[in-house]
Amino acid sequence: MAEVEEYLVPEVVDSPPPEEDYDLEIKLEFLAILASMGGTKEYTGVDLSVDNVKKLSAKDVKKYHLRTQAVTGKQMTTGLVENFINISAQTLSHMLPSRFNLDSEQLAKDWNKNELLKKELTIFAGYLGFKFGRLLALTSALFDVVKNIKFRQLQQKCNSAEQTLNSTSTTSSTSDQ
Repeated sequence: MAEVEEYLVPEVVDSPPPEEDYDLEIKLEFLAILASMGGTKEYTGVDLSVDNVKKLSAKDVKKYHLRTQAVTGKQMTTGLVENFINISAQTLSHMLPSRFNLDSEQLAKDWNKNELLKKELTIFAGYLGFKFGRLLALTSALFDVVKNIKFRQLQQKCNSAEQTLNSTSTTSSTSDQ
């Protein structure tokens, strides 16, 4: 009878849960796409072909996937920090009166050389990446748009349009009298 009970007790197999299998498939597909584009050397440190990716063990897939995430995160935070510095310099030069004659490009260069500032901004960008993940790509794109707005030219156009409106309203009010 003991032999029958041993036979009926399910054998414990050391296999990953189905969620991990699915997660591993996604990571494997990501690495295969990266290999097909020829970017594995840059992101993983190892030049892999699509065939090599298919032969990777689960441990290697996880290892290389973590490396790609680290490299991508570094690139993303570096870009965010540079964009934030450029936008901050442009905004500051726009907000200060023109008599200060602040050169936003030189200020951005100086801030980009400031390692302490860049380190703190990188930590903050990393925190935002951890908390908000995919929204950082949208934020980065918005920073690129704002960075390319020429604030001084925009302000001059607004001032000239305002002057035109004021002169038009002044002439129309004198004509009415």
